[in-house]
Amino acid sequence: MHGGDVYRNKVKYDFSISVNPLGMPQAVREAAVAAVSDAEKYPDIQCESLRRAISGKLGCPLENVVCGNGASELIQAFLRSVCGMNAKHQDLPKKVMIPVPCFTGYEYAIDSVNACIGDISAEYFFLPGITAKNPFCMTSDVLPAFLEKLHASKPDACIITNPNNPNGKLVERDVLEEIASECEKTGTWLLIDECFMELTGKADGYSFIPLLSRYKCVIVLRAFTKTFAIPGLRLGYCVTSCAETATVLRNMLPEWNVSALAQAAGVAAVKEDAYIKDALHLISEDRRFLTAELKELGFTVFPSDANFLLFCVAGAQNSVVQNLFDALLTDGILIRDCRDIAGLGEGFYRIAVRKHAENEVLVNSLKKFCRATK
Repeated sequence: MHGGDVYRNKVKYDFSISVNPLGMPQAVREAAVAAVSDAEKYPDIQCESLRRAISGKLGCPLENVVCGNGASELIQAFLRSVCGMNAKHQDLPKKVMIPVPCFTGYEYAIDSVNACIGDISAEYFFLPGITAKNPFCMTSDVLPAFLEKLHASKPDACIITNPNNPNGKLVERDVLEEIASECEKTGTWLLIDECFMELTGKADGYSFIPLLSRYKCVIVLRAFTKTFAIPGLRLGYCVTSCAETATVLRNMLPEWNVSALAQAAGVAAVKEDAYIKDALHLISEDRRFLTAELKELGFTVFPSDANFLLFCVAGAQNSVVQNLFDALLTDGILIRDCRDIAGLGEGFYRIAVRKHAENEVLVNSLKKFCRATK
């Protein structure tokens, strides 16, 4: 189950997908429209202009950047590479270690690659739950247990989301460094998913990209989708520690996998610093607003550094839980029901931080629901 299914629901306010609340930047829209004329030609198979723009922005080598048709395509390419032809033990079952709760797309990718290659499965590490000091967070307190499992399992791959999705908390850089160091010892490839990193406003202190040159086994994943509100264009990228790893990833991708429109939009998006700054201010202010309002209504709200919030209906009957989702949908509001996410279950929901007027609509609908269920 993913958010964003506005095609089978009557939705006026989509809080189920966590994209930039400011919407697509005008310059990005214009670049994509202008590129329509290029649709009569094949797109640049090497995405050179886009990769050059990304490498210039991040200060990383051009040859270490790999572009994909959304982050999802790159996750599958990573798994095909690590668990397929480049697996450390070709004759043994392949394992992908994932701290949960996390993005369900990893499990989908594992299942998809397993259907082609076989003998690949997810191995969960359950993060501390709702009663913990830092619920659903990879912290230094949790790290020893995680590393113990890593050494016992010796997985082919490990995926860490930073900030984590669905709760939005960042993972400290020193924690990630310890994980990366231990992954080198166990022969495990580490994918750090930073698809929401730019919308935290804390990339300078938390992104792993500046440390990549120290760890050959680490790949960082990012997406234009969330940062620039262009999920329909499909555009993501990976940054690797060396050109050799990037080449292996690139060889796992289809030819001409990024459209001319997406490439043009990406080049324009990289320049949108003022847009990001405005978005960060909005997200910070309205995340506080939504957190306070949800708590006032009696919901349990989990701390977030990102542009979305995880909350739960604590101790409610199943009928009330389902009625919340349905009641909001009746009002034209779609939220993300998190019952299918490992480590969560009934009563957990994720909402995006949108513009203030839209957030007020959500709060008013929740108030109406709470009054009706008392």
